[in-house]
Amino acid sequence: MQGVGERGRDCVVYGKDGVSGLIQCKKYAGRLTKPQLLKELIKFALYASKDSSILPDRNNFKYSIYVSNDFTEPANDLLHKYSLSILDDIKNGDIDKYIKEIVEEYESFRKERLSPPLEEVKKILTSIKVEAVNGTDITNRIYAQPTILKNFFNVRTVVSIDDADQAIRKALDDYGLKLL
Repeated sequence: MQGVGERGRDCVVYGKDGVSGLIQCKKYAGRLTKPQLLKELIKFALYASKDSSILPDRNNFKYSIYVSNDFTEPANDLLHKYSLSILDDIKNGDIDKYIKEIVEEYESFRKERLSPPLEEVKKILTSIKVEAVNGTDITNRIYAQPTILKNFFNVRTVVSIDDADQAIRKALDDYGLKLL
């Protein structure tokens, strides 16, 4: 998807029966925190509560989040024990707090400010599957796909000064020149 207004989705995943998931991409200098992760999930759930076409079957839906860096330890804990952790976050009030913050922050949720769809968002969050991919995973996947690597990335080889010196001397020698 391009630009803003993608309703919490960077890529839509289609299966044989239509929409089956999404990919959300985040490029941060630091690691993605648990509050940031929860807010991304909630933002999507809020959009899905307004438009069922972006989440036609919440019991057969995978939310994939790709980050250029990594996740903090609390975010990783949430991801690796998602179905239990999200229930804890609902019980301790974090989800309600974040829903209210997001509804106030984003203009697209202006109509929901007086009565945020708390229960619907919680149902969505407890129904979907969540998967995460960090920068290392992305790198490994890209290097396994040389065509994608060549067409979409500028890869630079890094060599030591000694190796570079030897390569330059050899190249010059091959042409009958001496390095001064």
